Amino acid sequence: MEKIESERQAATKYTAETAQEQIRKLVFGETSNGQTYDNSKVFKIPSNTRQTDCTDDAITVAATLVCVCAKENAAALATPCFRGQLNTQAWNSGVSAPSPTLWNELIWHCPEARASAITATGLKALATRLRAMVKIISGNGYLGTLHSGTNCDGTQATAISTQYSAYTAAVPSRQGKIPWLDGLERIAADLADQETAITNTNTMAEQISRLRDDAYTIAEACKLVSIQQAPTAGSPMLQTSDKQECATQKNSKTTCENAGKCKWKGNNETKGE
Repeated sequence: MEKIESERQAATKYTAETAQEQIRKLVFGETSNGQTYDNSKVFKIPSNTRQTDCTDDAITVAATLVCVCAKENAAALATPCFRGQLNTQAWNSGVSAPSPTLWNELIWHCPEARASAITATGLKALATRLRAMVKIISGNGYLGTLHSGTNCDGTQATAISTQYSAYTAAVPSRQGKIPWLDGLERIAADLADQETAITNTNTMAEQISRLRDDAYTIAEACKLVSIQQAPTAGSPMLQTSDKQECATQKNSKTTCENAGKCKWKGNNETKGE
């Protein structure tokens, strides 16, 4: 029963709605509501200064996208992410934080995604591609475009990127450095466990159903065995009954003679009329 309960809990950990909610929080922040950009929720400790905020503080997808794709107010490329994506909104580093308007412009450039089911395989493949995009330079990890430097200040002279300090090729060093990517990998692993648990639960349900059917068949067979059939001529049961009847009749004859109330008419003691 413990095995069944354990599999049941694993099989029901996520619904489509709860999985989507977990992913939404990876994008907009753990304490966010809805899909509205809030600079105070997407960065760990926002300071409005790009180089500071984009070094170890871009803990969400939204913050990472802003660091990698938002145009800087001065000495910046108008198309930081790729050619053809012309940005009009800019991050005025050191003066003001990225605005929801800036965020909306960035999102507007994203291609419309076709609705599809969230699967462990799909999320794992996505997380793997994103993890492979992290460049490791001098013991740090970077997402984005590096020009002639690694300072994530958003200018074309250095880098338009996010930095993850002490992020190396050693897998243990990566844990906790990119929280939103860690979260995506965790959800993918949980969904894989859930899909396996669903398969196991269905298998156990089928086995229990077969056992129930087998038990019912055996019980019905026992009922048939317990039903006694009527005795047939020559059977030991019937022979015993005949002997008992003869003994009863003989006793009745003896009792009658002793009482002087009857007379035996016959050729001998055992043959009469």
